[in-house]
Amino acid sequence: RQERALRASEQTKRAVLDASTESVLLLELDGRIVDINRTGASRFGRDPAEVIGLHLSALMPREVAERRQAMLKQVADTGSPVQFEDTRDGMVFQTSCFPVTDAGGKVVQLAVYAANITGQRRAQAIEHLLHDIDQSVLDGHGIPEILQLACLRLTEMFGLRLAWVGRKHADGTVLLVASAGAAQAYRNELFREGLRWDGPNGAQVPACAVIRNGEPVFISDADPAFASWSALAGGHGLRSMLGLPLRRRGEVYGVLAL
Repeated sequence: RQERALRASEQTKRAVLDASTESVLLLELDGRIVDINRTGASRFGRDPAEVIGLHLSALMPREVAERRQAMLKQVADTGSPVQFEDTRDGMVFQTSCFPVTDAGGKVVQLAVYAANITGQRRAQAIEHLLHDIDQSVLDGHGIPEILQLACLRLTEMFGLRLAWVGRKHADGTVLLVASAGAAQAYRNELFREGLRWDGPNGAQVPACAVIRNGEPVFISDADPAFASWSALAGGHGLRSMLGLPLRRRGEVYGVLAL
């Protein structure tokens, strides 16, 4: 009977934990995981049983683990909850940490709730970007300056290796107008021999297909239609690309490549 009661209690606890669509963890004071819900474990790419017993440092980059460990120590030392934001693997989390005390009021464990607010923060960042673009237009800045601002902010918002804008020319060439991001060597190689949206090399470059067809393109390095592009991009550690057509007065002006 006692065993059945314990099993039922464990099932109830698991159901309560898994009812949350955000991460819920119970930690030892040193950062070792005592329990975790399914959402929290899935954000580490694992099942709960695989995560329980592991230290946080085994599941995330060192700098992130050290920052979170410092916040946990603050809660353990002060007995007061804390809330903070940080980023892991391109996701923004708002994390709340609460002390769990024994009958004498001593902090013995830590309860953590972490909400993924990436979408919210990106929406705010896009709103700010649009406001800044409007302000740039009012200040009389030209299109190249505005596009450069957009590329820079997009790489920051989405953690992109590269964002660039190419302008379509009637003679079939693509002129680089703006770019930002760490993968400048790839960009330089792509444009080294001159990029043409109407030429043979354009058939293998996704951004050129966007200009030619006026339609968005999303590809990964496994797409056989762009094999030569995949070889070039893969050599620089790039695995996927999103191309969006830019229009001016209803006509394709160029491409935004992310």
